[in-house]
Amino acid sequence: MRIYCDQDVNGGGWALVYNSVLGTATTDFWNIPYAQRLGRRGRPSLDSNYYDGSIYQTAAVTYMDVIEELQGKAVIAFVARAAAINNVNMKFDSPVLLSG
Repeated sequence: MRIYCDQDVNGGGWALVYNSVLGTATTDFWNIPYAQRLGRRGRPSLDSNYYDGSIYQTAAVTYMDVIEELQGKAVIAFVARAAAINNVNMKFDSPVLLSG
């Protein structure tokens, strides 16, 4: 499986699950039918819209949300640990906010 993996931010080792880039097709891209929430669309890169629900873990894992503004400044919005992600309702099981 081809993924984008960040080796610098917050110690590295982070797989890209989704990326949203402003553009003419942004709204259409994110109109993902619920039945396809564990699927994949786009290509794993920082310069295009990308979503890979198949990367969501069903075991304990740490999640990080990074937001980058149009001028290129990036901030970590939050880091959380969860027992798993429920693949029926897409909610974290037993989430714990670590920072943010």
